[in-house]
Amino acid sequence: MAEAKTKTISSTEFQRNIGAVIDQVRNGKSAVIVAAHGRPQVAILPVDEYDALMEARRQLAWTRLARLTTESVAPPTDQVLEASTGDD
Repeated sequence: MAEAKTKTISSTEFQRNIGAVIDQVRNGKSAVIVAAHGRPQVAILPVDEYDALMEARRQLAWTRLARLTTESVAPPTDQVLEASTGDD
């Protein structure tokens, strides 16, 4: 899907035109930011874009976890051997 332009509307406008706003988003014409008192509160975007964002988020979390796992410091081999044999 081509990237939709983003449109910002007030919460009052959203409440008055909820059906039309959902149709615009669903048809890929725009993503919508709903603002209250001039501050962005929520983003409304098509489900496929939401799913793609959540998948990217999961992949990033797994990448970070893998990096932490491979970068963790393992104890020196002699310490591992001593611990497993009980020699002190």
